[in-house]
Amino acid sequence: MARSARQIEESLNRMQRLGKRLRLLFTILFILICICAAVVTVMVFAMISDGSVNDPSHTVSVVVPPAYLIICGVGAMTLRGVSSDMAKGESPFTLAHARRISALGWMLVAVTVIELVASPGFVSIAIGPFSLINSPHVMFEELTIPLDMGAILGAITCFSLSAIWRYGALLQAQTEDLV
Repeated sequence: MARSARQIEESLNRMQRLGKRLRLLFTILFILICICAAVVTVMVFAMISDGSVNDPSHTVSVVVPPAYLIICGVGAMTLRGVSSDMAKGESPFTLAHARRISALGWMLVAVTVIELVASPGFVSIAIGPFSLINSPHVMFEELTIPLDMGAILGAITCFSLSAIWRYGALLQAQTEDLV
C-alpha cells in the first residue's frame, strides 16, 4: 500500500513538472502568436492601402490569416490552461476546457465557411502545403473554391477531443463525489 501511494505521489510530481514546462512553452507560443498577429495586421493594412490584395473577393486574404492567428492564440491559451491545471496538481479534465476545445472547432468551421463563401469558383482541395488540384485555373479558367481539409480535420479533431474531455470531466466529478 505504501509503495502504491509513493508511485501515485511520484506520478503526480512528474505531471506537475510537465505541466509547469508546458505552461511556459504555451505562454511563449502565445506571445509569439501575438507578435505574428501584429505583423500580419500591419501587412494586411499595408496591402489594403496599396491596393495589392491578390484575391478577387478581397476577403479571403484579409480575413483568413488573422482568423487563423486568433485560432492559434486561443489554442495556445487553451493548452496553457490545461497545463496550468496539471502544474497545480489538479485534473485538466474540466467542462471549461471542453468548451474551449469545442470553441476551437467552431472557429475552424467558421474559417472554412468564410473561405468557401468568399472565394470564387471551383473546388481546390488543400491539405496543408499540398494541393490536390494544383492548377484549377488551367482547367476551369481560374474558378476556385478552396476546401481547407486541414481546418475541416482540425474541427473534427477538436469536436472529438471536446467530447472526450467532457467524458473525462464527468468521470473526474464522479470520482471526487465517491471520495
